[in-house]
Amino acid sequence: MSIRDEIKRCVEADPVQLALLRPALPGTPMKRFIFVAAEILLLLDGPWESLELEIRWKHVRADLERFVQGGIIVVGDDGYMKRLDRAEDEIWEIRCIDPNPSVRIFGSFAEKDVFMALGYRYRQELEEKGFH
Repeated sequence: MSIRDEIKRCVEADPVQLALLRPALPGTPMKRFIFVAAEILLLLDGPWESLELEIRWKHVRADLERFVQGGIIVVGDDGYMKRLDRAEDEIWEIRCIDPNPSVRIFGSFAEKDVFMALGYRYRQELEEKGFH
């Protein structure tokens, strides 16, 4: 089974395991693609427990849509995206740093311009566990 077949199976599963993140504004061109785990999609789309969470996750959505729309992506220690320490694992993080609390979206590339966003953590949680 190809990776594309597996993605399609997860998108069509009941319950849905992955969803293609589409820009909030209909008709916005998609030059890259992000598939998000159901857990992340719920946070991106709401409902939210508080206004603070709604604002935070709308900013995360905007950060992810920048990737989808083909915006310039800076890669590296202080960039938008960074590959984590064990390069052979090919795990990347997208850094959503504004406003606080900052959020890290973790995932991997299925192929060029197709990112699989499979998990997230608030930056503070990572610091508390000794990750920097």
